[in-house]
Parts: sequence; structure tokens; C-alpha cells
Amino acid sequence: MTSTLRFLTSGALGTSSFLLLAIAAAVSICPPALAQVTPRLVKDLNAEPSYYSGDFRAIGDTIYLAGYTHASGYELWKSDGTRAGTKLFKELNPGPQGSNPTGFTPVGKTIYFAAHRQDPWTGMELWKTDGTSDGTVLVKDINPETSSNPGNFLSWKNQLLFTANDGTHGTELWKSDGTASGTTMLKNIAPGSGHTEFSEFTPMGGELFFLADAENDAYGTRLWKTDGTPGNTRLVASKKFRSPAGLTTCGDFLYFTARENSTGEWKLWESDGTSAGTVKVTNISLGDLETPQVLRLGSRIIFTVTSGWSNVQLWSTTGTAGKTVQISDAGFLMYFGVFTAAGESRPSLYFSGHDPDHGVELWKTDGTAAGTRLFKDLSPGRGNSYPSRFTVTGGRMYFSAGDNGDGANVLWVTKGTPASTKPLKKFASPISLRNGIGDSLLLEADDGGSLGNEIWKSNGTTSGTVPLTDFMGTADSTYISPSRVDGDKLRFWATPEDSYEEILYETDGTGAGTKELSFLKGDCLAGDMLYFQGINKVSEFYWDFELFTSDGTEAGTKQLKNINTRARGSSSPSDFNALGNLVCFTADDGIHGRELWRSDGTAQGTFMLKDIEPGSRGLTPENFIKAGNILYFTLSSSYRVWRTDGTPGGTFMLVEAGGLKDFEAFGETLVFTQQDSSSSKPLLWRSDGSPQGTFHTDLAPADTNSFTGGVHYFRGRSISYPSEVELWRSDGTAAGTYRVATPGGSLPYYDPGFVAAGDRVVFWIQNSSLYEMWGSDGTEAGTRKLGTFDGIGEQVVGGDDLFFIVADRPDHFQLWKTDGTPDGTGEVPLVLSQGSGLTSVLMQAGKNLYFPVTTDAYGVELHTMAIADLRIPGKGFRAWQEAHHLSGSQVSALAQPFNDGVANLVKYAFFMNGSGPDCHVMPPGSGTNGLPFISTSASPASGNIIRVEFIRRKNSGLVYRPLFSHSLAPGSFQLMNGTPVVTDVDPGRERVIVEHAVDPANDTIGFAVVEVSTE
Repeated sequence: MTSTLRFLTSGALGTSSFLLLAIAAAVSICPPALAQVTPRLVKDLNAEPSYYSGDFRAIGDTIYLAGYTHASGYELWKSDGTRAGTKLFKELNPGPQGSNPTGFTPVGKTIYFAAHRQDPWTGMELWKTDGTSDGTVLVKDINPETSSNPGNFLSWKNQLLFTANDGTHGTELWKSDGTASGTTMLKNIAPGSGHTEFSEFTPMGGELFFLADAENDAYGTRLWKTDGTPGNTRLVASKKFRSPAGLTTCGDFLYFTARENSTGEWKLWESDGTSAGTVKVTNISLGDLETPQVLRLGSRIIFTVTSGWSNVQLWSTTGTAGKTVQISDAGFLMYFGVFTAAGESRPSLYFSGHDPDHGVELWKTDGTAAGTRLFKDLSPGRGNSYPSRFTVTGGRMYFSAGDNGDGANVLWVTKGTPASTKPLKKFASPISLRNGIGDSLLLEADDGGSLGNEIWKSNGTTSGTVPLTDFMGTADSTYISPSRVDGDKLRFWATPEDSYEEILYETDGTGAGTKELSFLKGDCLAGDMLYFQGINKVSEFYWDFELFTSDGTEAGTKQLKNINTRARGSSSPSDFNALGNLVCFTADDGIHGRELWRSDGTAQGTFMLKDIEPGSRGLTPENFIKAGNILYFTLSSSYRVWRTDGTPGGTFMLVEAGGLKDFEAFGETLVFTQQDSSSSKPLLWRSDGSPQGTFHTDLAPADTNSFTGGVHYFRGRSISYPSEVELWRSDGTAAGTYRVATPGGSLPYYDPGFVAAGDRVVFWIQNSSLYEMWGSDGTEAGTRKLGTFDGIGEQVVGGDDLFFIVADRPDHFQLWKTDGTPDGTGEVPLVLSQGSGLTSVLMQAGKNLYFPVTTDAYGVELHTMAIADLRIPGKGFRAWQEAHHLSGSQVSALAQPFNDGVANLVKYAFFMNGSGPDCHVMPPGSGTNGLPFISTSASPASGNIIRVEFIRRKNSGLVYRPLFSHSLAPGSFQLMNGTPVVTDVDPGRERVIVEHAVDPANDTIGFAVVEVSTE
């Protein structure tokens, strides 16, 4: 609504001035402080521990790692190996998205890694650190257009070798000395923009060998080597190998395995770094199933030969010039660890071996048949301990193994004797053993308790096996999404972290009133009965999805009817919609395809309403919407609108037409649109559920989008200006259908649709990449932009206000509300703990608003607040109202709370006191509040003039217009002819003086007016 007031003074021109009686009073323009509010946790639905750690590596006495918090995402952390010394080191990409650092690799005193940054944008690129914050910098933005994704980091001859994609040459081999100019491509192996896959970087004799599979170089991988210069990066042999793996050096030779092209069998190869010296060691087949394992043990190469899935033999060779012999057939799950125990002159190989009397246990070999034996039976008897993940650090060898057949999740340690081989700690999940720091081991594991999956450290003792830090204490109930509102209760879905199971909850906003209802989507409350899709577990591998009901008790929760009785058939009921005490849904009985069904809560009252598409294919009913007591729907791959009242006779087609969309219900009326291909104009349809009450009106805009409220509002594009979005309204008649305003922009990519906020309608448009919220009272003047946002989430109505989620930056969300006016639109100031944040989900039930909050204490869980407590700081005229404690009928712009003849808008516009009577005129020349001062004067030089002086607000959303008239006749006031002189008073105010020249012969009486109106 536009509010306009005029302030009038008059008299015979030529009089020195006009005198107005006034009462002066100071004006306060400071709004009261608005208390912030704290959301309340409804219930910690998923209190189980969670995984929160990223890549990490110990370098010297320092651990570099990607640590996670909800506030920063995965960022660069450092640790000295203690919990107190484990801290966020530097936030490379501020905000919750994180920089995801990975690949920590030392070269001299410099640590290289890959990380992602958004502002300024670099994508995933090469970074380095010298251990200080200032020395942690981007090395080079290799691919300015996107990410170069550096990887395969390797320290080589005091420089870093790695792979990257510069956007021109594909993924290739690069090197860096830590400077941008010294970061260059070493070799473009795949011609042009083709990519090369690299693996098995292995140093030997001052050169680095590696495998390279170049794009478009068909049927094989080649062996390459480099000394770190472009000129000496070259092929070792032109031969293409099939699935080469296991590059291992021994003396002056390199060993690896590869498949024969003809048989698929694995063979052992040897290379001295030349093409002629790259030959097979032996013609013994290493099997044709799993990739053989190859490792060095002193002067010998140990490798595996597989015959069948469970028969793994251990062999030894000294190369083409020596002998190749079998040393054991006790292999089973061949995991290896090479360890030289104190007092031993040469290393030994520890592995998981098998024999009938002991199961899979820990074995040891010196590389000969005579020196191969069972080392220790960790799980005595024929039970299996499955030792694996061998890691040596600090004079000890660590590995994971089972304990009495209880999985392989126990951390063990040995010093090379059976007596020193003992368990340290049992974990709840497989253990990932990493590298050492000092004389301790770093590992990643889940203790099954409050910590979740975290980084641990062990010094080889039980008491010294401790967590490095606890990044996050509990798990998320992630993917929280709304289901429905039943009275004051909210139903929502929550998926526990690391699970695909969606659980339906009901809450009244308290922990005690939050309970689990069912485990599958598709619930609907009709009468006192809950209908949903439930599970019959027929066997371990087959589940039957059928119609279930529940009265809220365990005994009253059961399958209502087996609709699809065919063997291994599921009806998979879905699209539940209540019609009084009935429920309508879709199901497939295995005979008619997916059709429309109904149920009254009894087996005999559950049946198919109509075989709409005869045969087993069916046309799935969809786009359900209820208006009054009728349920409307369309059919997939069809342009038909159907209706049902839950009876076979009341289920029939209303209209068949092309281009149907935008279905909305208003009371008992259905409204939708149809694109008329013949006229290129959309048609607005209305239906009361009867054939004769279903008709359309021809509209002018070329495209429509949505409707809301008692009047049908919709957006369109005019035929003349198709790029401009227009706001239209309609009462269903041609005469009552017209354009309201033209906000411009385009229809938004993500569109929450139209929503009524009090007596206004709120809608969205998109302008470039930004989302604009608009509000309208149904008039062009009352259609205003409310705000501009980078991104938007869900929105819900609470009372007369609309609450919505906005993204001020990626993955960072705020709660806003609006009453449909600019002054009534703003962020709701919530108090969240450090590291906490909102998500894009928003729900409402009864007097409460619900939203998932990410916190350090609980992960992602549901929080709530009373709608009455969710307020925004006032601004503009609204802030002035709040400052003067106006309420009820006193708050309108035209109200005169103290019967002094001065309306609120006048007091606001001219800085008058809004907390009591105020009717004074501003003193000329120095006054800063009060009604405009108006005077007249006459002089030979300037003639007769009328002069207006007033103080106006800067950027207030108000329009000040000095007007003049010879009479008080309607429409007689015109703008004064003088040029306004404007001077600053203070940051919020400016003084305006306008002088209007009059004709003394004709203008004997004049009236001066200052008109104030809202934009």
C-alpha cells in the first residue's frame, strides 16, 4: 500500500512569513536491541560415532593432516603427536566447504600437497608449506579454468614429481622446485590433449621408473624412466605390457609381473633399464586370477604363484642369472611384512599362511624353504586370525589380526619373537595402519565408542595406544527431510550416517515426544490409521513391499493386504493421499500394472478403483492434488486430468488436452494451465470436479508458472517482451485477468513457488545467477523487491510470515523471514555454537519451526524454536515503530496515536517524536526536526517567492515532493518551479530548500504543500 500525506500552509503572498504553532520534541531514531535466540535440540537421533578424518602423514616429528569440523570442513591441521598439540593450522578455503588438502609429501624442508580454494578461485591445485602460516601458499594455478588435480606426489632429486592436467595437454607428468616458474610439465606422453595414467613410481640407480598408459595408445602399458629432466624422460622398452604391476628393485634390476596376451597368465619380468635387458625371468605361470605379489627380501625376490582361489604358493628367485624355487605352499591370504628384528643380521618376511591344524595365522620366512615356518598361532587351534596390514616403525612391526576368530580388527605388535607378539587394542572396524612418527605408529580406526573413526597413535604398549584427537564426537542424522504435519506434530525422515535406511519420526518438539514410526517412505494418516509401504522379508535375498497400517501401537502395526500375490512380486504401494477416512494410493498387483487403489483400513475395503489403462503395462497415476473432497491426478505419458472421490463411480476423466501443468488447489476449486499449441497462448483452467464445471479462459501471457492465495497469481512472459517476467493475477474471468507488474529477470531455476504472507503474495525471479524475492499486494505500486540472494533453500509459512533459508555463500545458510514488505524482510538472528550451522531444510508444525543444525556436539540433528520467538531487527519505518513501542492499531502509517493531528508517517519523515504528541514546526536555518518551515518574501531583485525548508531522511524509501497551488481544488497542486538546494546535516539526514517564484499580478493567494509518500 502507498501512503501519501500533504502538509499545508497558506496566506496572502507578500507577507513576511507564516506562523505555525508547534510543540518541539527530540526524536529518537535508534531501534531497540533485538535479543538473539538459540535453537533447541529436539533429540539426538543418531548418537553413534562417526567418521571425521581425512588424509594425514607424519613428516619428521610433525603430523600434517586434513582434519574435519562442521565449521571449516576438511582443512589443513598440524599435530605434534598429542591431543593438545593437534590444531587447525590454516584455513585455506574459509567456510564449511573446506580445502580438502591431500597428498602431503616432503621435499627437503618443504611440504607439498594439493588443496582446493574458492575465493579467489583456483580449484584443486598445488600448494606448499614450510611449517609456518605465512609460508603456506599456492605454488601455481596450473589449470586456471578448473582444477589440475595434482597427484602421484614423489620427492625426486630435491624436486617434486607429480601428475597434473593443465587443461591443454591432459593429465601428464610434471615437476616443481616450489616456484611458479619452476613448475613445468616434464613430458607430454599422450599426444595433444590426451590423458596418461601413471603408476608404480620406483627409483633405481639414479633414475625413476614408472608405468604409463597413454590415451589412444591401445592395448597396453609401457615402462618408462626419467632422471627428472625432460630430455631424459623416455621409454625403457617399446613393448606394451598387459596389466603390469608390482615394480620392485633388487640390486641393479627391476622386477614386475604382467599378463600374457594369449593366455592371460601372469609372468615375472626383469629389467636392467634397457630395452634389450627387459625380459621374462621364467616361464613359470604365476596364475591367471589375482595379481601376484612381488617384494624384495635381501638379495632375493619373493613372489606368489596362485593355483585356484585358495592355493597360494610362495616362491623365491635371484633373477635370470640365478635360481627360481618354491619355498612354501602355506599361503592363503598373502599379506606381507618385511622386518629385521633386533639381533638378526638380515630381514625376515612375515606373512599370513595357512595349514590345516592352525588355520590362517602368522608365518615367517628367510627366503628359503628350510627357513619358512609358523611364527605364532594368534587364535589357537584351527581358528583364523587373518594377520594383515603389516607396518614397521620404531623398531617394531605392527599388524592387524583377529582374536579368537573375532574378525581382523585387533592391533598387534611384535619385536620379532613369539613372546613379544601381543595384542594392543581391539577396534570396532578394520584398522588402517599408516606411517610412523618418532618411535610410534599412526593408524585410523573406530573404537566403537564415543570417538568414532579417528586418528590414533601407538608406541607399542596398551596404555600408549591413544587417540590423537576427536574431530567430531557424534554422528549425523543426515538427509533430514519433511514428511507431513498432523496438527501440532511434525513427521520427518532422517537417514543415519553411513546408512541407506530412511527412518520416519514424529515429534511434538520435545525429546520425549519424538518417536520412530516406520522405516520406509510413503506414509499417510487417514482417520486414525497410518498407511505406509512396509516390508515382508521373504528370504535373505528377497523382500516383499506391501500395504501396511498402524494404529500407533506395536500390536496394531501389520500388513493390511498382500496386493501382489505373484511369486517374488511386490505391489510397492506409493503416492498415499487421504480422502476423509479413506486413503487412495497407487500399486501394482502384477496383473493390471500400476493403477489407482483405495482402502478403508480393511482387507475387503482395499481394492483397485479403476483399471484406467487395461493390460499389464498401466499408465502410472501421478501429480496428485486434493481440492475439497476430490482427488485430482494425471497419467504418465498422457495429457489427461482425472478425478476420484474414492469410489469407482466417482473416478473418471475430466479433460484430455496437451501441455497441462501447474496444478493448484484453492478451496474446492482446481486451477491448472494448458499450453495451446494453436494460439501459442496458455489457457487458465478451473474445475469444481464436474465435467460441466471444468472450463478455461484464454490468457495473454506466453508462459505461466504458479498460483497462490484467494486470487490466482502467476508469472508470465509477455509476447512483446518474452525476456521480461511479468506478475499477473486472475479471478478466472477474462476481464479479471491482467498484468500487475513487470519485475523483469527470468523464471528461477529452483523455484519455491508463490506463497501468501499475510495479505501479500511472495514469489521469486532469477536475475543472472542471483535469486530475487518479490512481494506484492496486488497493485503495481505495491509490488516491491524484498531481497537478492546467492542461493535459496526451503520456505514455510508461520502465522502471517514466510520463513525461508538463503545461502550467503556455498554451504553456509541463514534463516530469514518476511511479511511481504521490504522493511519486514530480514535475517532472523540465531545464536549457534562455534562450528555450528544451518542446512537448507526447513519445516513447520503448529507453533514451532524445525530445522536441522550441524553442531560439534551432535552432528546434524533436528532443532526447533517457537515461531513467536523468531523475529528480525526492524528497519526503516518498522524500526521507528519498534523504537517508539507502537502496537496494534497504532502502527499504521496513517495512524495518529495521540490525536495531535500528526500521522506516524509524518513524524517518521520529519524526525518528530513518535512516543507522544508532537506538532511543532522546524526552526529555519538550524532545525533538524519538525514540520517543514514555509515562508514568503518579496524583493525588487527576486520578486515574490514562496520558500519551503525541511529535513528529509536519506535512502529512506520515502519520496518528498514540494508542491504549489493557487487553490485547494483537487489536482491543482504542481511541483514547485525552483531547483532544490540540498545540504548534508548528518549521515542520516539532509536539508532541502526550494524557492518558488510567483507572478505578483496574478498569484495573490498561494498554498504550499510538502507531499511524503512511500515508494
